[in-house]
Amino acid sequence: MIPGYYTLIAALLGGALTLAGQYLSSFLTSNRDKKKMKMELIAEERFLAYLLSQYYALYIQEITHSAYFLRLAAIAFEFDKNVDNEELYKSANESLSILQEFDEKIRLANANYFKVITYFTNLTKKRKIIISLFNDLRDFVEPKFSFEKCRNVIELNEAREKEKKRLTEAYSYFPNTYNRISEEMKKSV
Repeated sequence: MIPGYYTLIAALLGGALTLAGQYLSSFLTSNRDKKKMKMELIAEERFLAYLLSQYYALYIQEITHSAYFLRLAAIAFEFDKNVDNEELYKSANESLSILQEFDEKIRLANANYFKVITYFTNLTKKRKIIISLFNDLRDFVEPKFSFEKCRNVIELNEAREKEKKRLTEAYSYFPNTYNRISEEMKKSV
């Protein structure tokens, strides 16, 4: 071989090794950054899941309180047409106002939750199970209830406790699903 070829081969080999080293370094950094981003998204998902679970618990309390006070005012009026229902309606309106605040907070937290899940599924390409659970959350239908059949305070108090329990069970779907999503997310780290 010609001596110039040794230099050329050495230069090509050195260049190839440099490029391979840079690629490996970039690959390792990229994987480390990707893992860090996954961990951050999981932490954000856990934060939002906890926040939403607390919001739903308070939402259930306020929705039953507002309906309770509205029906209590109606029962009081049916019982005695001269009764002053102002305090009962005031309590119902306060609960409705708080309920609207929670509804807004829930919508905002859900939007952030869905954003985090979307980022995570795009980052990991792990979509099938998480997106299925994600769609189930989005398609949840709120259970309906009414205290209209209650004719006295005793029936109303019993109905309120039953409805609170029933709504708590129905809304437990959210924390349960959040936990399942979290477990799926942790599998891809």
